[in-house]
Amino acid sequence: MSVGDLSEKKRGLSPGSMVKGSSAGPAGRLPYVDRGGSLPSFYGKTCLAILPRDPGWGYAYWEITKRDKETLPKGKPLLRIYRLDARSARRFSSSIKVDLGSGNWYFRVERDDSSYVAELGIMTGSGRFFLIARSNVIHIPRGRVCDRDDQDWCVIRSEFNGMIERAGLNGHSLGSHTVSRMILERMKEMIRENEES
Repeated sequence: MSVGDLSEKKRGLSPGSMVKGSSAGPAGRLPYVDRGGSLPSFYGKTCLAILPRDPGWGYAYWEITKRDKETLPKGKPLLRIYRLDARSARRFSSSIKVDLGSGNWYFRVERDDSSYVAELGIMTGSGRFFLIARSNVIHIPRGRVCDRDDQDWCVIRSEFNGMIERAGLNGHSLGSHTVSRMILERMKEMIRENEES
C-alpha cells in the first residue's frame, strides 16, 4: 500500500478513489490536510498585548486567569493607552471602558508615527486604578508617504554614469527634479528624431 493509499484510507476513502493530480477528492471534496492540534483558547497566564492595526488604530488582547479574576476589586474595567515621547516617558493618551470578558479591543491612537504602551486595570469607586497587566511597546506606522523626495537608491556607478552621459548631463550637479525634467525633454527629442527619420 502506498503513502497516498494510507492517507486516503485515513480519510475514509477507498484506495485509488482520488484522481491523480487533482486537488479535489470524490464529489468535489478538498483533500485532507493535517493542520496539527488546535491552539488553546487560554494559556493560563494573565497578560496584555497590543499590536498596531494601521496609522489610526491599535489592537489589544488579553487573558486574565481565573485566580486573578477572583481577586479583582469592584469597579470599571479600563484600558489605558499611553503615548511614549522621544525619551520613552509615558504621556497619557486615552482611557477606554472595556468588557474584560471579551478578551480584546480596538483602540484609537491620537498620533501616527508614535510608540504606545497600554495598561489593563480596574478603576475603583474611590478613584484608585488597580493594575491587572501592562503591555508591550508598539510603534504605530506613519499615515502618509515619505517626506523625502530624494532617496538614496543603490545604483551601480558605471550604470549611473552611463545614464547621465546618455541624458547629456555630464558635469552637471543638479537636483533629482531638474534631472528628471531634463531626461524627459531629452527622451521627447529622441522620439522626434526617430519619427523624422
